[in-house]
Amino acid sequence: GGNLGAYRVDVEAGAGVAPHAFTAMAERILGEERGWTGTGDGALRRVGGRSADIRVVLATPPTVDRLCAQAGLDTHGEVSCWNGRFAAINIDRWNTGADGFPGPLHLYRKYVLNHEVGHGLGYHHVACPRPGARAPVMQQQTYATKPCRANGWPVLDG
Repeated sequence: GGNLGAYRVDVEAGAGVAPHAFTAMAERILGEERGWTGTGDGALRRVGGRSADIRVVLATPPTVDRLCAQAGLDTHGEVSCWNGRFAAINIDRWNTGADGFPGPLHLYRKYVLNHEVGHGLGYHHVACPRPGARAPVMQQQTYATKPCRANGWPVLDG
């Protein structure tokens, strides 16, 4: 396969997360075989500078709200979004997860990053296919995983 796209990772100054730590985690998640790379469409690759197709930014709620408002989205200081250029990840969700997501924090982090980058790759929201199934990564699991089960990965292995 070819390349799905180039991405860069940024952390807002003052967000309270070490940029290198978030970047390393994002690279691990986005490079996983269960991730978008495993869909067979190619690999995501991290780049520096402005040559990125997708910019992942971990930011405070006011910054995420401002970025998301550029795409007409009202995130209410609560959620993350894709605004057409940025996968804007709300630091509060990154740090604590979401009430609607009954899985561990590390799984929520995989979900929110893969979900917003998925929008950047052209994927749209989908519904839970059937009760008890693992939720598709493009389901809006921040609000609710039910009747599906929490899932952070684009590739479902059974």
